[in-house]
Formats: sequence, C-alpha cells, structure tokens
Amino acid sequence: MKQKIVVFSSHRHFESGGVGTHLKVLNSELIKSNEDFEFILGLDTRQIIKIKIVNLFNRFLFNSHDIIYNSLYIIELKEKLKKKILKYDDYDKIVIHTHDKYTAIASYLCKDLFTDKIEIIQTLHAPFTDQFRTAIKPNDSLINFSELLDTGMTLKLDKIIAVDSLQKKISNDLLIYKDKTIECIPNAVNTDFLDSIEFFTTNEVEFKKFFIIARHLHSKNGVIYAVQAFHKLFNESDYYDDFKVLILGEGGERENIENYINSNKLKEKIILLGAKSNVETVKLIKGAYLSLIPSIPIGNYIEATSLTMLESMYLETPVLASNIGGLAEVIVDKFNGFLFEPTDIEGLCNQLKFIASSKDVYERVVSNGKKTITDKYSSKLWFSKIEKMYI
Repeated sequence: MKQKIVVFSSHRHFESGGVGTHLKVLNSELIKSNEDFEFILGLDTRQIIKIKIVNLFNRFLFNSHDIIYNSLYIIELKEKLKKKILKYDDYDKIVIHTHDKYTAIASYLCKDLFTDKIEIIQTLHAPFTDQFRTAIKPNDSLINFSELLDTGMTLKLDKIIAVDSLQKKISNDLLIYKDKTIECIPNAVNTDFLDSIEFFTTNEVEFKKFFIIARHLHSKNGVIYAVQAFHKLFNESDYYDDFKVLILGEGGERENIENYINSNKLKEKIILLGAKSNVETVKLIKGAYLSLIPSIPIGNYIEATSLTMLESMYLETPVLASNIGGLAEVIVDKFNGFLFEPTDIEGLCNQLKFIASSKDVYERVVSNGKKTITDKYSSKLWFSKIEKMYI
C-alpha cells in the first residue's frame, strides 16, 4: 500500500517555541526514515492579513468575537491542505499528523471530501480551551466555542498522541466514545544534534557562571517568580555573587518582569536577551550552571515534557523545575534534577542555596540527567513509537 505522511501544523516554522522544536525533531527523524512525507506549516502572510481584515470588519460592524477569526483561519488551512491532497491521487492512504486543533479541524473537513483514504492523528500538546484562556483576552463565546472543539474533535480523530500522562487523562475525560486509541509518547530530543553543540561564547557571561531561563514570557511559564527568587537569593547569599541570570524569550509578561528588574536595581545581574533561535538557545544552555523551568499550572494548561528540560539534561546542565506535569514525570528530585513547588519563591531560593552547598549532589544530577535522556528520551526511541502510529 502506498502511503503519504503529512505533518500539519498552524505553526509557520520550527522556531516557534516548544511545538516548533518538536516538529524540528520529527522532521529530522522522518528524513532518516523510509517514510514518504511532507510538512505543511501554517498560513502565509497574505492569508493572515486577509483574515485579520475580515475580522476587523466584523468587529466594527457586528461587534463579533474572535470566533470569526478562528473560523476563517481553519477554512484557509483546510484549503491549503485540500490543494496538497489533490496532488496525492496515486496514494492509497494519507496519514495527516496534526499538532493543534486548528489543523485537526481543517483535516477533518478535508476528510469529508476524501473519506476513503485519510487518517487523522493528533499530537495533543495542551488542551485547546486552556490555551485560549491564557493566550488571548477570553470571552464567554470564544471559551464555549473552544470547549465544544475540545470535546467534539475527539469524535473525529482516528488516533491521539498525548505528550504526557496528564494530557492522556485529559483526552480520556473528553472522549464521548471510549474506543479511540490514545498513546502516551513523551517528547524527545535529537541527541546527534545536541552532541554537535558547543558553548556560545558571549561577553555577558562566563562558562558555568550563569543561570538560564529559556521560556516565553507568558504567565504560565512563571518567570516572574524565578526573578523574585533570584532577587531574594542575591540579597541573602554571597555564593552566587559573580553569577548572572540570562532570560531568553519574549511575551506579554516582559514589561512586568522588566519593571521588577529595574525597580530593584537588578539590571547587572538579570539580563533579558529576548527571543533566540533553538540553536542559539542550546548553545547558551550548554554553558549554563543551571537551567530553570519555573512553570505554573493554569487550569489544565500544565507544562508537559518540556523540550528545554530534556535538552538541558542531555547537555549536562542540571534542571531546577516546578513539581508539575511532565516535568515531575521526568525529574526525580536530587537524582537527575531538582524540583520545587510552583510559585514558591522561598522554596526555589532554598533549592538554589542547597545546590550551592552540595557539589556531590550537583555532579550526580549532571550524570544521571544525561543518562535519563539517553535511556528514555532520545528521538530515535521516540520516533519508533510515532512510526507505529502511522501504520
């Protein structure tokens, strides 16, 4: 049987954060495989501008909500996919591997036209509704719309991949018919790529003399709590006097974080570097003393198997992370990483003090962290599970 794999995402490129990196890893493994595949990523600038103009028109004339925007976005994605499928006429089966609800719905609309040959698999990175609650200004109509999509789309998908056990539970709870295949396949990293990484020399910091926080500056990533903890730490301990903190990322919380840094005279110690590419990020991670992931839970929007966590562990930079979701599934405190309770500034500060006074534990965590990734979270092992879903 002749089969085509179509990886479909509303993300426009591989530099779009965690999902973008996930897609990049998938692409590298597909290239090495014998699969016949193609990536379809997002809409082009012209299509997005057109949708925004129509949405503005509806807002001014009809006071409509962002449902119009999201509906048009899905329709444009459907048309883009449809044009591709029409070129696959000689294939017996087309497996569409989607990575968000937009592309999942667009795929189902196309499946109505090509019912006999399309199978839809969705990788669930986070619940649609909870992403809407944090990414935009929520309104009742849009939240109700997204809740309907979260439940309704489970009827239409052929298979679901959850990136951690919590996402699997959420998917199971949403299912109306319990005969769907839901596999828990945690994220993974391309160890061959990471083996080629060398520390990116910078004038701002010395090798292993800085902490790194590589996170989008959104509320769910809890960066402000880490900044407050470092403020407390620098006031209470002199061990880290010659250390700095690098924050990589942009987002709606930047102004709040920047104001805190400036008002507390921390500009020389805590440096906002803005968004960096994945390559630039891992080069800096390799040189860091510690990688922080201070995420907080927002509804069911809870940090999954963070790729920053996996990359840091493999690069022998210990991870200090919130004790939630996929972070807690991978990290065993003081064995292959360090954990603290989300938003607990005192607890985070105390862990940093403990790490400073426990060189033997630090070195054990470095060794065990890399071994954890090699044994369980390499992209080769991961893709062998993904590929079985394509059958």
